[in-house]
Amino acid sequence: MTRERLKGVGSRERPSRWQVPEPLAVCEAHGQDGASIILRRHGNAEGPRLVLSHANGLSADSYYPFWSLLCDRFDLVLYDFRNHGWNPVGDLREHHISTFARDNAYVLRATDRFFGDKPKIGVFHSMSAVTAVLQSVEEQEFSALVLFDPPTCAHARDSQDIRSMASQLADRARSRQERFETREKLTARLLRARAFERLLPGTADLIAQTTLRRVTDGGTGYQLCCPPEYEAQIFEQLYSSAVAADLKNLSLPHQDHRSRPHRAVLIPAEREPQRHSGARL
Repeated sequence: MTRERLKGVGSRERPSRWQVPEPLAVCEAHGQDGASIILRRHGNAEGPRLVLSHANGLSADSYYPFWSLLCDRFDLVLYDFRNHGWNPVGDLREHHISTFARDNAYVLRATDRFFGDKPKIGVFHSMSAVTAVLQSVEEQEFSALVLFDPPTCAHARDSQDIRSMASQLADRARSRQERFETREKLTARLLRARAFERLLPGTADLIAQTTLRRVTDGGTGYQLCCPPEYEAQIFEQLYSSAVAADLKNLSLPHQDHRSRPHRAVLIPAEREPQRHSGARL
């Protein structure tokens, strides 16, 4: 498949509507319980390999304004966590951070099997970042990690803050509207939300396009790819996963980018991070 020129890449152009291109290739991995996880390849197949995923309730395609900038240079492998994005909704009882960490191992093996074995750098945000940390403490599958807002906490004050935040986020997720007559209805709701007020133009529409699917019970309209109860269950696990995911336990190079203003630093495996580590979603 010929890779199309990506709109807005390499210029200051910010399109009013983002359109995710067709992948170069698609393959299917499976978790230990058989759960389907769809992998998509984009970018430059001859370049260094980056593996990317997303935050709770979103999808890897929602990050297209970010990863489109990497397509000319890097071999990109995208995947959504189970019960998100391209993947079908499965058993709520298996929807846990620990399950996601196990899934990651199967995803990486499938990546090598289908796309060829070469070093992999993980690029992850929030939920996928903390999952990659937990996985990498046990298995050395990545050459390095680039983490955006990993919800980790190394201090007692942070742990108390995160308890309260996790409860609030879970309550909000459970009250979230699950069905919409049109995708535009979700776009309008996102544009009114304070949390999304700094999105690039067209990104709210992209999120609606990539986090909704047509209803599956014979009705009309659209429903969230990740149901509210599933999203809420992950937020409820935020405290325990944030405490367990101590970056000091990582033995591979990693970059830690926080929304709290500070300079991101590459941390070699033999050095211990010497900065505050606060929980973020």
